[in-house]
Amino acid sequence: MFISSSSHLFGTSDDNMARRLILTLTLIPPPDIIDSDDGWYIFTSISQNNTPVAYLLAIYAPAHRAPRRHFFEKLVKHTLLTDQLTTLDVPVFILGDFNYDTTNDAIQRLYPNWLPFLRTHFIDCFKDAKQPTFSSNIGSRSTIDYIYCCASAHTFVKSVKHTYMPYDWTDHELLSIHYQLDFDSESSTRRGRGAWKANPFLGNVPSYRSGLAQHITKAINERQHFNLQDTDTAMRIWGELKEEIKTFTRSFQLDRNTWRHRSIKKLQSKRNRILRDYKNTGILSLLLPSLEALLGKLQEEQAEIDVLNAFLPIYVAWTPPSRRHARYLFRGFNRYSCGVCVLLFCFAQTWSVLLWIQISF
Repeated sequence: MFISSSSHLFGTSDDNMARRLILTLTLIPPPDIIDSDDGWYIFTSISQNNTPVAYLLAIYAPAHRAPRRHFFEKLVKHTLLTDQLTTLDVPVFILGDFNYDTTNDAIQRLYPNWLPFLRTHFIDCFKDAKQPTFSSNIGSRSTIDYIYCCASAHTFVKSVKHTYMPYDWTDHELLSIHYQLDFDSESSTRRGRGAWKANPFLGNVPSYRSGLAQHITKAINERQHFNLQDTDTAMRIWGELKEEIKTFTRSFQLDRNTWRHRSIKKLQSKRNRILRDYKNTGILSLLLPSLEALLGKLQEEQAEIDVLNAFLPIYVAWTPPSRRHARYLFRGFNRYSCGVCVLLFCFAQTWSVLLWIQISF
């Protein structure tokens, strides 16, 4: 398991950069958890200022049919849990790796109690945007990951997103929803972007290095008539050069961020279109690899930036250096978004499922 009995997520205020509590994730007592090598579930609450704002049932179902069937039957017969799921007066989400396609008529009879319960009380957030969420090592694709929300909360799901993840990170894809919550407390006040910070990974970009060198050379040439032997003059010029570097870096970083976001969106859209238009595995194996390689490279760059912006100060303090990889950024949250992005859970030892919900204040 990747959370303790109570986990805290912090944001940063714009005025004094002090950490302040935003959300608390707490396991619901009693901790009656089905937990085995093949599958498990966790029921937890999300609270703000000790007030529950949502409940989450995270599921990782067994991969094989017989234990999976037993798992879901045991889950749905847990009356204490099912009563809570259907009677709570705040939003409830069920999400995770079900390890089967809920729309497959041939296997629906295997879950005579679970599927009726799920469809009676919950709505599939991706019911109108179905795409494969899992790719096997032989190239086959299937939809086995889901995010469900209670019927009363479905109208507040503002958007859903299905995102490709590089295969060396995970063999699953990233499902995310944006759910709107309203608060009357001071924490509901929207925060700004915070202080600007340069991206140190720009040093790996050849066009940035050459552009910066040209910019500095030009700035120095414009100041050649100054007496650099004079300490005050030298310090003033050095201060001006630092401002020149900041100006160039900020402009380059903004342009590259804009280009990267547009490129990722365009490539993701193209990939989704290919998946809709072609179902043959052979055709997909010809069309997708080069596109996914380029998309993965851009996502890797974006991941490094998100780690720096959102999670690195906390992450480095608790994670050994060998695990400081971009794929782990999803354990964090983005404090510079319009709300708070929280990774709910990472399932299994291989980090095979990534599901994410954005809660806006």
